Amino acid sequence: MLPAALSVAVYVSGLPLEPDASYYVGGIALFPSPLGTVLGTVGGYTGLAILNAASAFAIILLVALVALELGNKPLVAQGLALLIAPAVWFRDWGMDAPSVALLLAAALLQLHGRSHWAVTVAVAGVATHLATLPLAVGALVAHTTRSRAVWIALALTAAGSGIALLTDYRVAFHVLLEPHAFVEGGRELLLACWPVLLLSPIATLQPRVRRLVYGSALGAIVAGAIPASVGQVGVTRYAVPCLFIAAAGLGFRQSLRPARTALRPDPQPTS
Repeated sequence: MLPAALSVAVYVSGLPLEPDASYYVGGIALFPSPLGTVLGTVGGYTGLAILNAASAFAIILLVALVALELGNKPLVAQGLALLIAPAVWFRDWGMDAPSVALLLAAALLQLHGRSHWAVTVAVAGVATHLATLPLAVGALVAHTTRSRAVWIALALTAAGSGIALLTDYRVAFHVLLEPHAFVEGGRELLLACWPVLLLSPIATLQPRVRRLVYGSALGAIVAGAIPASVGQVGVTRYAVPCLFIAAAGLGFRQSLRPARTALRPDPQPTS
């Protein structure tokens, strides 16, 4: 019910706001993303609204499935995701939600041990919105130390860099000249994820998902630093995806009630 309710709310709230939507409906191109412009051009503004609504449904459903895979309570994870993530995030950006839905699906496949499919779906997510490339690469490298994963991450980075050089994304390389932008990227990550840190005394990340969370968080800092290097500061949109995997991976510690019960004296036997 929660994914369906969010999906309906996203759809009835209106079409995606400008300027992002217009970038995707003007024809197939490498910028802002190859697969994203295909989807936007084929579907138009109405198609984008439907796609965002469907992606919102998929994201909250996948949060529950990841939580279930980790042995956590799906409903609690969904509730946390809805409480923490800004509601406008699902609607305001052209291809963020579809891309993140694919990245969450890739994370679920990876947790199931289906690495080949996970990489394929992650590549599709990046092709849907190239700005999520740092998150995907960070999660991929952090989650496994296998040389194959490193080579895939390097290939993705090289492909993304090549597309950036050929498109308006070339401004991304300005971040190399503005190292303080990474501080801003870290600040934006903190602004988006502070509720998760607030829960740390009573909840902890499941070991199976820690590297995915930490890797995507490092990627989010890079993704936020790129626009910050050209003056676009305070935009937490690239840090929000970390919340979904963190909400699914949080395991709440056991209640102290059993321990207190154990300390009570045993009742005296009646004669």
